[in-house]
Amino acid sequence: MRILLAEDSSISREVALAQLQRLGYTVDAVGNGIEVLQALQFIHYDVVLMDCQMPGLDGYETTRKIRQREAEAASGSSHISPIHVIAMTAHAVKGDREKCLSAGMNDYLTKPVRLEELQSALQRGQCHSKQCFPTDAPSSFPSEGSVDPPVDVDRLLELAGGKQRKMQELVDRYTREANDAMNHLRSAVETSSAPLVKQWAHKLAGSSATCGMLALVPLLRELERLGQIADVSSGPELLRHIGAEFERTQQFLAHYIQSHLHLAAK
Repeated sequence: MRILLAEDSSISREVALAQLQRLGYTVDAVGNGIEVLQALQFIHYDVVLMDCQMPGLDGYETTRKIRQREAEAASGSSHISPIHVIAMTAHAVKGDREKCLSAGMNDYLTKPVRLEELQSALQRGQCHSKQCFPTDAPSSFPSEGSVDPPVDVDRLLELAGGKQRKMQELVDRYTREANDAMNHLRSAVETSSAPLVKQWAHKLAGSSATCGMLALVPLLRELERLGQIADVSSGPELLRHIGAEFERTQQFLAHYIQSHLHLAAK
């Protein structure tokens, strides 16, 4: 299969590419909906793994434009096989599957995507079956109470292929990007910019969920929700909690990696 991955978060994109490579697939990757449409002008992909919440042109509108192109081609002299679009959403709420279906998507995965779930979705995509949604959309998000410890270490090890050194590299990458996102979030909250609060909270929540940073995800989702409803008056207080959990997460990771790399070196 020719597979195109659309994901705006660089760390989530890197993790997804590593998962796909482990499954034996060769994949092209882009960072937004406009790049998806541009890529499809030159290559016909069998499957598009579509992040729903991309800036500019989101996954829903991108899929609608893909279906419009296919309909126009079918009504003319040319014909192209429909692309199997697999939604990848950071939300797991009632109505999400219906929203994806109404946009023209075929399947649905909830972030953070587990390897076996990704493999099953791609296997379903091989037959290009329509409206091929799982009966129960998987959800790996922690509940509000499941914040101790702050990190899903098993998730990190899975992403690193069980290699401690690789896990340290992944943690370093996440920490750099998270620090940058936190700086943007602080600026957005200080200026009461609801669109930027939503954008950066969503981005950091996505990479945090992908990497198993359990304590941060619920707080960031709440901050994203405040940006969505354009009411960030409680943003400073929430951001203080996020900062505290981010520091706790970093301390946990530093202690875990130091102790386990020390043991691995013996």
